[in-house]
Amino acid sequence: MLHLNEHRVGLRSFHRGDWENALRYFQQVEPMEADILYYIGEVHRLKGDYDEAVNTFNLVIDQYSAFAPAYLSRARTRVALDPKAEVISDLDLAIQYDQSTFGTDPFEPQPEGIGSIFPLWVQAD
Repeated sequence: MLHLNEHRVGLRSFHRGDWENALRYFQQVEPMEADILYYIGEVHRLKGDYDEAVNTFNLVIDQYSAFAPAYLSRARTRVALDPKAEVISDLDLAIQYDQSTFGTDPFEPQPEGIGSIFPLWVQAD
């Protein structure tokens, strides 16, 4: 049974940066669809639990291979773990599956307060 209230409270908690409550409410939602798994991965990433975040994004991609935001977030997480990580294939897949700037409104505030209107900063070597 879909728990709409838990979904809404989880999203509100997420947008407030209340990671613990967001995770608690998202984990109560059934069935566990791609968007909920994605948000769980984002909570782990934003908390700095990078290994758990990568595992969750892998689960999203295994179950929903065309879910573009999971590729972008997995790339962001892998760069957080290792700034020299090879993430081009994930970024290419994110573009392939979602042509709308990775599914992100460039003017939407980012939860971690990133100083750019774009979701990922890539420096040239």
